[in-house]
Amino acid sequence: MFEHHPDVTTIRRVMLTGCLAVLAGCAGGSAAVVTNSAPAGTSTASTASKTPPTTPVTPPPAAPVTPPTTPVTPPPTAPVTPPTTPVIPPPTSLPPGLNFTSAPNLSGVMMLQNRDSVIIQVPAVANARDFRVLVQPTAVAGNADGTESVSGGTQFCAGLRQHQARTHFVADPVSLFPYYFYTNSTFDSPADEAPPNFFGTPTTPWTWFDLDTPPNLSIEVTGVTANMTVTVEALDRLCPFTGAIGRQHKDLAVTPGVGTVPGNPWLDTSFTTSFPIVTKDEVIAKYGSLIINGQGWAGGPNVQANPPANPQFGQPAAPNPPKVLARASISISPLATQPASPAGFFDDFSSADTFQSLPEPKWTYPRYPAGGELILQNSKWTIYGNGFTCCSPTAAMNNQGYADAYIENGALHTDLADQAQAVFSEITMIPRKAAHINATNYLHITYEVNSYATSRRYWIVSLCGSSTAGQTLDSTGVVKQQIIHSTFFYNNTGMSPSTVGWNCLQIFNRYGNSWAFGTWENMYNLKGGRPPVPPNKGLFDLKDYIYNSIPSIADPSKIAAYTVHPESDVVVLINKPIPATNLPEVGGTNDQVVQSAATSPINVSPMQLDNPNGEVAWFYKVDANGNPIAPILDDQQLVSPRTKYDLYIRNNRIIMYVNGNATLCNDFTTPTTTLNIADAAVGFHQVLYHSSAEFLERFTGPDQGGAYHYHYNSPWLDQRTWDNVGFEENVSAPADFNPAACYVHTSRGPENNEP
Repeated sequence: MFEHHPDVTTIRRVMLTGCLAVLAGCAGGSAAVVTNSAPAGTSTASTASKTPPTTPVTPPPAAPVTPPTTPVTPPPTAPVTPPTTPVIPPPTSLPPGLNFTSAPNLSGVMMLQNRDSVIIQVPAVANARDFRVLVQPTAVAGNADGTESVSGGTQFCAGLRQHQARTHFVADPVSLFPYYFYTNSTFDSPADEAPPNFFGTPTTPWTWFDLDTPPNLSIEVTGVTANMTVTVEALDRLCPFTGAIGRQHKDLAVTPGVGTVPGNPWLDTSFTTSFPIVTKDEVIAKYGSLIINGQGWAGGPNVQANPPANPQFGQPAAPNPPKVLARASISISPLATQPASPAGFFDDFSSADTFQSLPEPKWTYPRYPAGGELILQNSKWTIYGNGFTCCSPTAAMNNQGYADAYIENGALHTDLADQAQAVFSEITMIPRKAAHINATNYLHITYEVNSYATSRRYWIVSLCGSSTAGQTLDSTGVVKQQIIHSTFFYNNTGMSPSTVGWNCLQIFNRYGNSWAFGTWENMYNLKGGRPPVPPNKGLFDLKDYIYNSIPSIADPSKIAAYTVHPESDVVVLINKPIPATNLPEVGGTNDQVVQSAATSPINVSPMQLDNPNGEVAWFYKVDANGNPIAPILDDQQLVSPRTKYDLYIRNNRIIMYVNGNATLCNDFTTPTTTLNIADAAVGFHQVLYHSSAEFLERFTGPDQGGAYHYHYNSPWLDQRTWDNVGFEENVSAPADFNPAACYVHTSRGPENNEP
């Protein structure tokens, strides 16, 4: 899938300021407007939209911008990247026999085709809080209050882009520039701060604001195998959250007391003893049709002046028919000519390839033998689940955690809930065919997955394998030794994902950095120097920053809020081989290695900004001179649509393309980091760990509350869908690849497990 959001991301010159990044400004929803001349004050509600700062800032366009048309250049004999250019779908008349409510025409709709799915791109609509695509409804009726009810078929909803940002924050009332503050402890919420604990005294009056996020402008429709007529509607409210949809019904227990903090009304889970995984049949029975990606919370609006008396986290919302603000009827279809599949391995999940359970393997050094392990296999994959149950490898799944993988509607679905909301849980998917890398040509890995990430839930792609041919996979294509992640595996004392110490390459995305200090002087380019000083340097000039702009719901031509910190990052990590004399690794506190002196993690990512946490990661894309120019994956913080990734890997370099656009290039050419893998097991991983801690962080942490779907609907469960996954060996780099933009890692010494 291909997703690009220039409409909500405004890029300006590189520089970050302040200590703890928060959002600024909010219009079109609840927003405080009382201006304070001292560092204290109270707030009152208003619905007035804020005008953007007087410094030149480009607002998001009212209609989606066509993504760049330069695709990833595929291998000459096996093109795998569909076109990235949206097309105008043919308009059609509304389906007959359905009593739609009256609504203006929704013009400017675009269609981005894929193998068996379509992403529909819509223009921003004033006061719209969601969009939906109706596929084959059997009945539509207007209600007395002007709302519209739908029966039958499927409703695909847009939902919200998830933001790593405070939901209640402080900003200059004119420029919307954010002021930074911290909460005293986990027993505080931002609403308790009177006055806030600022990092430095504000130099201008300030105002409290609440983040009211506008809808995403892309809707993914799956299962599109032929031409069909669909109806696209702009809605005045979010589609209701139906409960997490799974293959079978399951009620999962919420550990008593988890997430409950006395005195903080938002942190009270005493009314939530369990949360359900529901079936499609249950959704249809309750809502009249199948709703995909509904995000409207059971507890009411995302922005509330006061928390509800009984916060209902993870619960299905009541049916809530919307008023339709605009409507279009269009014809959609998949790609007319299917691109050739990768020659090495490919799965588009178009066939019902049933998974069978396997017994527990006899690992040489089994990790977490006291935990359960789910092992599934079909003709192409072996899938491992860990950390979802207790207390032996063969223990039955209990109601305190969950892991499942199944193929449905042309995609692989993976559901993961950590045991008792308190452990490291993981689903690992490994093709039953080894891949191979060398020093000249590339291994091309392609995959699509929804990409929202935090510090505790994200995807990982890994290559792990023995240096001896034939020792990574057995004759049936099953990995011979356990590959499993541990808590803080990315730290310099973290455990290798290979329990027998194989060489590994890992790439994964996380939640960015809200602790980014300083102005432009604290940024780095890839050569280790500072970026050029912008000509308009000034403390409160947004043009000195790389930032995300968040449009107003009431007037999408205006900006309601800004984030001026990275909301995403990507880490490239090498695990060097571990000598047999240092095996098995023994994990101590937080699974950090206590026995072996041969710790394996080497973070080969660049240092792009100064910050107190010392994080080394890709926070920004760079230009040909290595200067940061745009957030790395901020615009992909989505529940849906999926993001398309293309990785090009050789034994000393990885290149990443995102939705057909060059995103990063990382070289690791030192003797310690150059990979020595004869046969590689390609791993696609999904992790969720200590979700109870993440729940607290969403309400008390500096920047995670704006991910409303995970804040309210899915705090203890992570769901991913994967599609069009494959690899091919010995290909060339894309034609537009520029090696001058590669970061070349050099040794950072013993603290990074290097000479």
